Amino acid sequence: MKKPSSCCRRTPLPLVLAIALGLGSTVAVMPAFAQASSTKPVNLGDKIGDTDIVVGQTADMSGPIASSTKEATEVALAYFDRVNRNGGIGGRKIRLHRLDDGYDPVRSVDNVRQLAQDKRLLAITMGRGTANAEAVMRELDELRVPVVGWSGGSQAMHSPPNRYLFNFRPPYSLEIERALAQLQAQGATRIAVVYTDDAFGRDALQGYEPGLRVNQLIGTSVIAIQRGAEPDVKEAVAKTASSQPDSVIGICAPKPCATLVKALRASGYTGRFVSLSATSTAAYVKELGDAGRGVIVSQVFPSPSANSMGVSKDFQTLANDYKLSKSYTAIEGYITAATLVEAIRRAGPAPTRESLIKALETMNPLDLGGFRVSFSPVNRTGSRHVDLTIIGLDGRFVR
Repeated sequence: MKKPSSCCRRTPLPLVLAIALGLGSTVAVMPAFAQASSTKPVNLGDKIGDTDIVVGQTADMSGPIASSTKEATEVALAYFDRVNRNGGIGGRKIRLHRLDDGYDPVRSVDNVRQLAQDKRLLAITMGRGTANAEAVMRELDELRVPVVGWSGGSQAMHSPPNRYLFNFRPPYSLEIERALAQLQAQGATRIAVVYTDDAFGRDALQGYEPGLRVNQLIGTSVIAIQRGAEPDVKEAVAKTASSQPDSVIGICAPKPCATLVKALRASGYTGRFVSLSATSTAAYVKELGDAGRGVIVSQVFPSPSANSMGVSKDFQTLANDYKLSKSYTAIEGYITAATLVEAIRRAGPAPTRESLIKALETMNPLDLGGFRVSFSPVNRTGSRHVDLTIIGLDGRFVR
């Protein structure tokens, strides 16, 4: 296996994974992961030892954003495995319990409660979904378990800061504002927005009106679609087209956004389409097909293909070693795992939930090789990085 990049030698990132079966309906990592790895496959049958470090995950593994979960989690698992193979954290290995919530906030809460009952559990990581996060947040003061790197960006996830929730993503409203500024710079004047009628969509929409005012743009229509994998977008497409925008912003999960783009193109719409970082997956590009060319996607993590950043180069090494996808969603999994590993290392020889919280709050900042993560007792927004990319002719995100 290749040596870790210089960024990881500067900031030791000790840790690793073996996936543990247990805790009710825990889901094992996809068999393809073990088969694809160029290293010795992870032993999925390992039992948890008394000295192992246990972290948990509840995420959509069977519903509308299961592909996003898979991309991020596989890379995190590979990172954990690499650390475990090199001695773990102080000789202790990390074990990940995984539970499927199907993108259902109620199931997310049930799963978090189930995971938190295990006194060995140190933290929960790599959850997905804004509505899911907000439902879980209401339980955290009681459960007192830190949640590290939940993929979502509502304002409620950031302000006021929840003591137990650590975000790597900035608020979605900031993505909207930055996207509108970019559209204005490209000569756009008339902007429509189609949003999913849920916590994610309604929250991100808060950046729309302020962004229009600041950039002196005209809002032509604001149209809601239902939450779910395959919403009916016919009415939304008709209303959007009749308002004659030159640009459309879609606030939706990958599959619904892809459905919307294809329907808009089929209706004759030839203007710009922008979607948020929630759609930054290889599965989104695949679902779009030819309709994806020219679609703009905001990004909140560094480019997975950059050669100038240590974090990207080490991610590429890991992805090559384990034959995994190199997407923005995948590098999110890398950054989540790397930060969690370093926080556990700093939490002491016998880390507890409280010592982990203190470690995260005092990293200030953690430099992963050009990408910095910074928390404090009064800040739970680890990064405010927002970039805009476009899907090129080869189906790749181009800056």
